[in-house]
Amino acid sequence: DGQIRSFDGTSWTTHELDWADITPPGSDDPYAMLIDDLPDDMVCATWETWYDDGYERQTTLACFAGSTWTEHQIFRDFPSVLGIAGGPDGDLWVGASSSGASVLMRGRGDAWAEVELPSAPMWSAPATGTDGTLWTTVVRSDDGGSGCSALARLTDGAWSTFVPDDPGMCGLALFGLEVAADGAVWFAGNGVISFDGEEWRSYLPGTFPMDIAIAPDGTVWVAAAEGVYVIRPPVTG
Repeated sequence: DGQIRSFDGTSWTTHELDWADITPPGSDDPYAMLIDDLPDDMVCATWETWYDDGYERQTTLACFAGSTWTEHQIFRDFPSVLGIAGGPDGDLWVGASSSGASVLMRGRGDAWAEVELPSAPMWSAPATGTDGTLWTTVVRSDDGGSGCSALARLTDGAWSTFVPDDPGMCGLALFGLEVAADGAVWFAGNGVISFDGEEWRSYLPGTFPMDIAIAPDGTVWVAAAEGVYVIRPPVTG
C-alpha cells in the first residue's frame, strides 16, 4: 500500500508517512519504488504516482534524516528513479530516466548537477564502495550495434569502463548494483555477476534477479521472482 516497513529480525514495523508532505498535489495512490540506507543514518526513497486523469506519472524522491522527510523536487521532472547511492563524503548519487535514456545526478546538500556518463545507457544504477569510489552500470555497444552490460567506475573525475569477457554475461537489464567490503562489484542482470577488478564470475544463470544486498560477512542475498537466493562467495587470499 505504498508504506515503508522495516524488519528487526523478529517483527515488522510500518512507518507511517504523511503523503501531503512528500507528493505533489493532485497525484493519486503513491507507491514506494526504491529505498536505500545511506551514511549518517539517512534513508532515501522514491515514489511513483499517477494523476487522477491516468495519463501523467509523477516521480518523488525524498530523504529521511531522523525526524522529517525532505523532498528533492528536481526529480519531479524525471519519469522514474533507477537507483540511489550515498558516499562517505556526503554526496548523494541518483540514476534517473530521461527521454528514453538515463542520467546520473549528484547531490551535494540542496544542489544537484548531472554527471556525464561514458556512454548513453538505458539503465544506470549507482553504488559506492567504502573508499567512496562510484560505480554504475552502462550499456556499451560494439561496432555491429549490439550492446553489452558493462561497469563504469568514476575515479578522480575520470571514467573507466569494464566489459565482461564472457558474452553470456551481457544482460541488458541491470538491477541491484552493490559494492562489497573487499571492493568486488556485484550486479544482477543475466543471473548475478561479480567483478573483482580482474576476474568476472557468473552465478544463478537463467534467473532474472530484481535486487541484491550484501551482508557484513560478505554473503550476497538475491531477490528473484521465485524466491530469495543466498550466495557465499569463495574466500581468497
